[in-house]
Amino acid sequence: MAFADSSETEIAFIEEAEFGTFPTDPGTANSGVPPFYRMRVTSEDLTGEQQTTVSNELRPDAEVADLIRVGESASGNLPFELSYGPEFDTLLEHALRSSFATNTLKGGIEKKSISIEKRHETGASDAYFRYVGCRVGQLSLNLKAQEIVTGSFQIAGLNETIDTVALSNASYTAANSNPVMAAADVSTITVGGVTGTVYYTDLSFSLNNNLRPQAAIGQIGAAGIGYGRREITGTMN
Repeated sequence: MAFADSSETEIAFIEEAEFGTFPTDPGTANSGVPPFYRMRVTSEDLTGEQQTTVSNELRPDAEVADLIRVGESASGNLPFELSYGPEFDTLLEHALRSSFATNTLKGGIEKKSISIEKRHETGASDAYFRYVGCRVGQLSLNLKAQEIVTGSFQIAGLNETIDTVALSNASYTAANSNPVMAAADVSTITVGGVTGTVYYTDLSFSLNNNLRPQAAIGQIGAAGIGYGRREITGTMN
């Protein structure tokens, strides 16, 4: 396999009808499953993680008896420059655990999850990394005067599988082609229900869903990913 260049990485995701189950036949005729959304990102560090422990057995040769795999998980960040498109709307809904209603998104308690596919272009055969049971654990948004609006989605998932073959029965919706948003595109800022004439030089906030893996006997990975209390912090200047 040839080396992959990060500049040729593609991220796509699809909402799961059942938590932790990779949707079959996405986007095919009469499947009832929408296609993957391709996503615009500035970088990514999605990766699978293996949890191991060392055996405590005593041996006459003083060697470690075994290294045992006891768990697995997946996590990473998807930094972005904000643009208007359904892929960002969907992930914002997952972060807030709610759905847009008349262009307004408020915090809720819906349990949402996605499957993610990462593709590295390597020449004749590409490398595919797939993650199931993914939830948005954290969201950050940053606005500064005369700069691009940036942010990041922090993802937690159940596991990672690796393949060199594309999904033959999948289809993909291209990422939106709308302009990247800048702080100058903000129309109004309302604080405490009041929209005033105060000017801000920078505004940032972070949302944390405090996700936690839910381990169970008989599962090498987590059986679920639970939500904690939603905490939102921010700064304004």
